[in-house]
Amino acid sequence: MDGIAFIKQIAEGSIGGAYCLCGQEPYVRERAVKKVLSLLNADLKDMNAQVLTNPAASDVINACETLPLFDLRRVVIVRELAADAATALAD
Repeated sequence: MDGIAFIKQIAEGSIGGAYCLCGQEPYVRERAVKKVLSLLNADLKDMNAQVLTNPAASDVINACETLPLFDLRRVVIVRELAADAATALAD
């Protein structure tokens, strides 16, 4: 999926699943993350958004399988994923 389609899905509120945001421009990635986070209920954002830095694959799976609390969505942001964890998640 290209960036334009992704931003369009965010605007429509029809985003779901897992996305890999990559590219040379960190500003664009961070802007997309902020837009996704804006879909969460502001009062419940602390409970439904989680940031993991260099996690094990099992930690990513556990975070993604956790249901949202009093909201329609849960957002899990993974930064600096190691190659072995990425391979395990791809399976």
